[in-house]
Amino acid sequence: MGLIDKFKEIGKFNKLSKAVAGVIELIDEYEKTGDIDYLFTSAWLARVGIFDIMDQYNFAPSSKIFITTNNKIERMTLNEALHRSVWRLSIKAASLVYDDDKDIVSDILERGKFFYQMDINIPANIKEKIL
Repeated sequence: MGLIDKFKEIGKFNKLSKAVAGVIELIDEYEKTGDIDYLFTSAWLARVGIFDIMDQYNFAPSSKIFITTNNKIERMTLNEALHRSVWRLSIKAASLVYDDDKDIVSDILERGKFFYQMDINIPANIKEKIL
């Protein structure tokens, strides 16, 4: 791996960390407000900011990252980060009252049609920060 590739990987680790923190914060907001759009947005962010980056760079689950949430920095493995973000999202989605809402969250995570509907509505400046 060349030096430029190493810098790209470091940059992706940073974006991955921010995406994990973003998913956690969006789920927190969902818990406060009950607004389902927070779960839909967290599913989109998990797809593009966590799963896609992990797939592209083959990051090991034991890799360490730093997550900043609630003005607190924590060091954890990717496994722990996935547990606190994506697993928590899955639990929230499974507890939704309406099956349609559950299906939408799953569809977004799997890059289905609802993912692309969400993706169209995400501002370009937000996408640039994530991707």
